[in-house]
Amino acid sequence: MLHLFTEIRYKHWLQDIYIAMATHGDQPEIQKLSCECILQLIDRCPGLCEVVGDLDVSMDINRVPLHSSIMAAIMLHPDNVDVCRLACQSVSCFAQCSCAIRNVSFNYL
Repeated sequence: MLHLFTEIRYKHWLQDIYIAMATHGDQPEIQKLSCECILQLIDRCPGLCEVVGDLDVSMDINRVPLHSSIMAAIMLHPDNVDVCRLACQSVSCFAQCSCAIRNVSFNYL
C-alpha cells in the first residue's frame, strides 16, 4: 500500500513539474530545475515513465505530456548548456523506460 501511495504522490509531482515548465517557459532556471527533478523522481520510481506521454483515448489513459515540455525547453533555450544537457538526459531516460514515449517518437518519424 505504501508503494502505491508513493507512486501516486510522485505522479502528482510530475504534474506539478509539467505545470511549472509550461507556465515558466521563458525562465531557463525553472526549466533546468524541472529537468533535475524529473531525473530524481524517475531514479526513485522508474515506473513513473509509464505515466508520461500523450493521451491515449483508445485505452482511456491520461498521461502527463512532460516530454513535450522538455522538448520545448530545448527549443526555447538552445544556448543554455545546462537546460539542454538535463533535458536530453530526461528524454533519454523516458525513451529507455517508457513504451509510450518510444511510440510517440516513432509516430513522428
